[in-house]
Amino acid sequence: MSLPWSEKHRPGKLSEVVGQGAALQKVREWAEGWRRGKPGKRALLLYGAPGSGKTTLAEALAAEEGWDLIQLNASDQRTFEVLKRVAGEAAVTGTLTGKKGERRLVVLDEADNLHPHEDRGGYRAVKEILERTLNPVILTANDRTALPREIRELCLEVNLRRLPPREIEEILRRICEEEGIEAEPLVLRRIAEASRGDARAAINDLQTSCGGRKKCRIQDLALYLRELETSVFEVLGKLPHVESVEKGRRLVMELDLPPAEFLGWVSENLPPALDPKDRARVCDALSRADLFLARAVRTGNYGMWSYASELMGAGPSLLREGGVSPRRLQYPSSASLYARTRWKRALRDSLAKKWASRCHTSSRVCRENLEYLALMVEGRAGEKIAQELELTEQEREYLKSLVTA
Repeated sequence: MSLPWSEKHRPGKLSEVVGQGAALQKVREWAEGWRRGKPGKRALLLYGAPGSGKTTLAEALAAEEGWDLIQLNASDQRTFEVLKRVAGEAAVTGTLTGKKGERRLVVLDEADNLHPHEDRGGYRAVKEILERTLNPVILTANDRTALPREIRELCLEVNLRRLPPREIEEILRRICEEEGIEAEPLVLRRIAEASRGDARAAINDLQTSCGGRKKCRIQDLALYLRELETSVFEVLGKLPHVESVEKGRRLVMELDLPPAEFLGWVSENLPPALDPKDRARVCDALSRADLFLARAVRTGNYGMWSYASELMGAGPSLLREGGVSPRRLQYPSSASLYARTRWKRALRDSLAKKWASRCHTSSRVCRENLEYLALMVEGRAGEKIAQELELTEQEREYLKSLVTA
């Protein structure tokens, strides 16, 4: 079975990590301290949104430094005893070869998901490990504030930012080259914009829509999006008739859509099909689901997604007493507006980027002044300008619409 592209094309060294210049500088300085045997802080705390590259950066650092990697993932097994036995022992002992100067890197992923209660002792174990470690330790977290202050004070904190679309687009372009895929620029731009800064999600979308092809066109991406839309409508049609909480949760979790986005689909489509009393009960369940989703993002405890999925998946069926009125399913209002305008936005951004590269200014400034470019292209030297910027026919049509609007 072939590896997911997010694993297959994971950077092997720090220089291959995209878009985290400030963070990389801090990480390199921290590693240099360990090489000299004089680390300022013995542990590093990498924090940032899901998909920003925390684990990737840690693995690339271990590979580049030649450090043995000991990695623990989020688990209910993170009791005081387990952490001390696995991570603690690794932190205070040498490598397998025992050579002087060799290190092992202990990575504790999703440290903000440790059980906070004293009887489990997770954070107590982490504190002891960080105080005693003879090897570099990295903690990763979505939300640094979910960690106790005494843990954060023992770490050098490094924030990994969400990647902007242009940097995710560059990652996708490199993967296409390595996979031998000729992808239309608009395909990569559309996937990058939809990822909301999550590089891993963008790579997964690229593999889903372009995997197995030698050429990937915008029509292929549109087909993938239509298939996703069909699956959403199919699930929405089943939700009012599920027979158990588990079945409803499974329907939602198996859908290839972020829970918060699916909540918009459910909220707009299902309550109007119910009678007033059932509608009130279902809306109450959906509002609770919204609270769980917001809390998951705020605390980094993404196990709460499961509770939200149960409320979204089973609420419309198990909470209703009356029937379901036939109703045509539709996009949520915000998603519908986004879908209708996304191609125009893609053309706008493409034009701004091309113009900015010739004028040595930012894409934002060019995007805000595209009407002037439209007038220049319509003018006497318009054809020369269009050729210099390598404008496509669609981009010319878009500029023309700005002049005639």
